[in-house]
Amino acid sequence: MSDAPIPPVIWLCGPRGVGKSTIGYSLFTRLNQVTKSAYLDLAQIAFCHPVPPDDPHHHTLKATTLAACWPTFRTAAAHHLVVSGTVTTSDDLDTYRTALSPTPLTLIRLDASADTLTARLALRAQGSGPAIPGDDIRGLPAPALRALTENALREATATQAAGIGDLTLDTTDLTVQEAADALLEMLRAR
Repeated sequence: MSDAPIPPVIWLCGPRGVGKSTIGYSLFTRLNQVTKSAYLDLAQIAFCHPVPPDDPHHHTLKATTLAACWPTFRTAAAHHLVVSGTVTTSDDLDTYRTALSPTPLTLIRLDASADTLTARLALRAQGSGPAIPGDDIRGLPAPALRALTENALREATATQAAGIGDLTLDTTDLTVQEAADALLEMLRAR
């Protein structure tokens, strides 16, 4: 890696099936080879049910937990934190930015074609990839998978239209390693 500074908190967002967790973890392992880093999947820090009506996507809970984790990682000498998770509105993003302030947060939106997202979600439903605690896709029946896929495609369109993300990367034709390499280059060039 070059000597160009990498931001302290790097968040990969995007619709389900785009590769947030897999690519995020790969980016973390690449950064961790050079300087101590940490990784956090927002979906894994918000298993708290029932969901409150005033925080239906647990953004307040996730932002508060993320803000508490970052100083702990820093105390453990981590220079970077790679985060993966979904955010679809500027208001929700502001919740995280406020919680992490004054630490800057660099949000990278991952995109993929509709065909790619559909194929990736179908593979996850069939059990492809690692078992992820709380993953409600694995073993999903076809009608439910279609509904989930349609929702992911709507989410992708909405985040693209809203311009969510400081940077964007299309993962359609990229391997996990190629995507992690591309992200490192984008971050260094920033």
